[in-house]
Amino acid sequence: MSNEVCRPKLARAFVLGAGVVVGAWSTGASAAEPQVFSVVSSAVDPAVLLLRTTTHNFLSRDGGSSWGFLCQQAVGYRTDEIPSFGITQTGTLLAATFTGLSTSYDGACQWLPAEGPLGTMVMADVVVDPSEPSRAFAVVGAQRFPDPGFLNQVHLSSDDARSWNQLGDDFSVEPYLTEVAISPSDSDVVYLLSKGSEVTTLHRSGDRGRSWQENLVPFAGPRHNAYFSEIHPADPSSVLIRIQGRVPDAAIAPSVRADDSVLLTPDGGETWTVVFAADARVAGAVFVDDGVVVGVGDREVAIDVVVDPAAFGVWRATALTGTFERMSSTPLVCLERAPTGLYACATAGAASWDFAHSSNSGATFEPLFSFRDVAAPLPCAEGSTYETYCRGSWVTHCQERSSSQCDFDAARGDVSVVESADATRGPRGAPDDSVGEGGCATRSGTRQAGAWLLAVVLAAFAGAPSRRRSPAATGV
Repeated sequence: MSNEVCRPKLARAFVLGAGVVVGAWSTGASAAEPQVFSVVSSAVDPAVLLLRTTTHNFLSRDGGSSWGFLCQQAVGYRTDEIPSFGITQTGTLLAATFTGLSTSYDGACQWLPAEGPLGTMVMADVVVDPSEPSRAFAVVGAQRFPDPGFLNQVHLSSDDARSWNQLGDDFSVEPYLTEVAISPSDSDVVYLLSKGSEVTTLHRSGDRGRSWQENLVPFAGPRHNAYFSEIHPADPSSVLIRIQGRVPDAAIAPSVRADDSVLLTPDGGETWTVVFAADARVAGAVFVDDGVVVGVGDREVAIDVVVDPAAFGVWRATALTGTFERMSSTPLVCLERAPTGLYACATAGAASWDFAHSSNSGATFEPLFSFRDVAAPLPCAEGSTYETYCRGSWVTHCQERSSSQCDFDAARGDVSVVESADATRGPRGAPDDSVGEGGCATRSGTRQAGAWLLAVVLAAFAGAPSRRRSPAATGV
């Protein structure tokens, strides 16, 4: 296993690739500004995009030319989490939340809890198979309550999320599963990550989850979290993993220094190579031609984490273990594959755009989304979970960005036909009837307590906020 990282003992300096020495430090970006964390696209229609952000979500059906507003409360999750999303072959939307797997079969108007136990379980992740998008994998990773221990399960749907079945027995990992990824070139190959108190494990299946092989992920531990970046589009055994960490540094105490890297395994976890390292936040890594492109930024929920701004931007190596060339300097929060080129999320306030596309490996970007613009309400009928929970939130969104009249009914245009909710399941949305400021429903009761308890447990093991799917999480 190759695990050496070149880090000379120079005060406030680090090395990237084959020897670019940089200095000067800054703390992470403020968490107060709204931030795009990642994009989810449809494998059937790449023009369908869904942006995950720290405030609400935004849906486009024309490749980013226009955007629709999707509030958190309609989907049914708390404001302190950023769930993962998926889009199936028929356009069904999936959201893995702390209060269960949420589904919409009609374009985000009516949200329902998933059939069976997943509708109320604490979800860790959900991913749609890119080559067979009628299939989706959902991961449960939660503490048992009030019983001791953790509940870890993998569930599969093969009918566009209409039904779900657990794959095998519960996973005997401690404490919990965190992510799932599916090879785009071989649907039989599925990967999982599980995080323990001291180690992180990569689980690989070559038979669609019926059996698993396990390998430890190097460098991942109490201070370093591991996240999927990308499975090679043509080689199911080649995987890029992001390591996001923090380490003490006497020169900046009591703050801690960011300590991130990108690992490559060419054989499904048997061997590993460090291909990139930085004293800043690695936002994403993507295979490009015979090399790799890495995005780096400063987004960090904990403001006491120090990063090096000279590492910000997009870096490209033409070979997987080659020298990196800096393509641009805008700090990024996400870097993900697009049908043609790359998608990127900029650190809040760092650019004129918040989400953009690049066709030249990150040298330049074409803006696709900005929080400064007003996104239209979705054309959902009265009585839908969207209309019930997003009306007030959209008006606030509009008023903060426009001096014109913000008329929800006029702005949404012709409404769509909303699929009726199953009376035995009920609509999703907020789980109780209390409504907070701006028409936003609040949370209470056992679900809130369970989500709070899980957040405490995850933070204790990870040393960081728990729901870190992006930049500490991957795109779908």
